[in-house]
Amino acid sequence: MTDMQYRRATLADLEVLAAFNQQLLQDEGHRHRLTLPELAVRMQGWLQHEYVAILFEQQTMPVAYALYRQDLESIYLRQFFVHRQYRRRHIGRHAMHLLLTEVWRPGRRITLEVLVHNRSGYAFWQALGFRDYAITMELLP
Repeated sequence: MTDMQYRRATLADLEVLAAFNQQLLQDEGHRHRLTLPELAVRMQGWLQHEYVAILFEQQTMPVAYALYRQDLESIYLRQFFVHRQYRRRHIGRHAMHLLLTEVWRPGRRITLEVLVHNRSGYAFWQALGFRDYAITMELLP
């Protein structure tokens, strides 16, 4: 497969996490246009409260991350991102395998959100076995 390692991210990783988060927002076509400093502050708040970030690395180079929160019965995967340079190498699949087999306790329900126009993200999650459950709708002012 790959020589990928993982570790729990710390506040010392905020710069990397914010840069990855910015790329994620761009790639999925999200309407938020936060700056790197704003993303770092937001990430810091998440890490200091209810979220955990896992950094996936190859030869100490960060290649992907996952941001999630969990309770006794479920896991909410808020963000999952593979660096553009490392896509199409099964890194996303391998990272999810590590989360499912080594990081998260088995038997929990896992939920996530995919923007409706993020077709490649939607296809990725479907290929891993995720199925549609709900549709969130909104009316903008």
